[in-house]
Amino acid sequence: MSGKHAARDSGGRAVTGRLSMRTNFAWVAGSSILFQGCQWLIVASLAHMSGSATVGRFAFALAVTAPPFLLANLSLRVVLATDARSQFRFVDYLALRLCCLLLTVVGILAGALLACRSRSEAMLITAVAAAKTCDSVSDIVYGLLQKYEKMDRIAVSRVAQGTLQFLAFFAAYRVSESLLVAVAAWGAMSAAITLSYDLRSIRMIVGRWPQEMVRGDGPDRLGTRMGRLLRLSAPLAGTAVLGALIGNVPIYVLNHWQSANEVGVFSAQMRLVMALGLAFAALMDVVTPRLASYHAQAPAEFLRLLRTMLLIGVGNAVLGLVGAVFAGGGILRVLYGPEYAEPGVFVILVGGMGVNLLAVVLASTLAAARIYTAQFWAGLVQFAVTVGLLVGLVPRMGVSGAATAFIAGLGCYAGVLALCVRRLLRSLSDAAGQAEPVSLRDLQIPLPRAGHPDPATIRREPGQTPG
Repeated sequence: MSGKHAARDSGGRAVTGRLSMRTNFAWVAGSSILFQGCQWLIVASLAHMSGSATVGRFAFALAVTAPPFLLANLSLRVVLATDARSQFRFVDYLALRLCCLLLTVVGILAGALLACRSRSEAMLITAVAAAKTCDSVSDIVYGLLQKYEKMDRIAVSRVAQGTLQFLAFFAAYRVSESLLVAVAAWGAMSAAITLSYDLRSIRMIVGRWPQEMVRGDGPDRLGTRMGRLLRLSAPLAGTAVLGALIGNVPIYVLNHWQSANEVGVFSAQMRLVMALGLAFAALMDVVTPRLASYHAQAPAEFLRLLRTMLLIGVGNAVLGLVGAVFAGGGILRVLYGPEYAEPGVFVILVGGMGVNLLAVVLASTLAAARIYTAQFWAGLVQFAVTVGLLVGLVPRMGVSGAATAFIAGLGCYAGVLALCVRRLLRSLSDAAGQAEPVSLRDLQIPLPRAGHPDPATIRREPGQTPG
């Protein structure tokens, strides 16, 4: 999977010092499994030390802060990682990220003070926001490292973050029995890794590629580039916010019509389901910059890599669904306890995650081609379908209704993206002078027949994931 074409810089010269795709995947897959495993351990340990109501409070704080931070992030990591022609410098991305974070933190603090039902709830949301601020700074550094395919630095940072966050959270809650103290300890570990390790990663990259910190002729020039970057990333940011809302709106609706216990059950199962796609998500992190390079220089390799990723996604989806059907109930009882063992809901959520894997491939394909508006419109369709079904199903079906709405929205999202990728492949085919356009049918993806739309047959993260 290393490909035949070496990665090149904006001038077309081969860039040395990058790790192979296989090595990058090993680093990212291992670190993602460890990091997400630690994040899951936070929820699992909290469930064992307290109960579903406390897990629900924690999940609600994560859900409330997720959309504002995703909006502040503007999906700049994706834009930076796919900037194969170096249209912008890292200093542009970093300056825009810091400005957006400042506005977001002020907004969350004001909203928590004005809208929360209790002082403890406001303080918990503020503590989660502080922790996410450090994670957001690290995220833009990861984009720089991803651009130059230095995934080993990302891996070390994430493993250190995940391990220290879990240990600090667990120890703080065990000693104090206070969720607020545990979240504060979690945030302190995020700040420690960001300031001690990730900033050194910037210095390492800039030492080799100093053009990433070139400011131009002055502050006005920087401001102009930030404005252009904001306009470029806005559609992708809108998509990320929609993804966060879609991922968290079941929690909002369950919190309104049901109780904190149902919120805790749904959140705990979703955390486990997210773990099923860790290796595939790591692979897409490695593949996306290479897809961008192939799109710019080698369309045939672009098509080959896309086909491979779609087939891997289908395989992962099938394996996950089979495991959920035959072992889901037992896994939930062992990991969380009988209170969380609702295997029917788990099977639906795993099916939704399988659809999400294919949608991630399609979205990454469009991002590699610097096409961002398609994801936004697909997200709007998904949001409308998900919210409509949640309002109709949750009052009557509870957690099962939330899971059903989740998978239906994902199916619609993937269907819209598939149509957009089909159009992209046709344009590449026409540009290459091929006799017949390449379609998603050539990639062995079943498309809905006219008059019988079935968007759930075409699958899609992040989800932005809750939290």
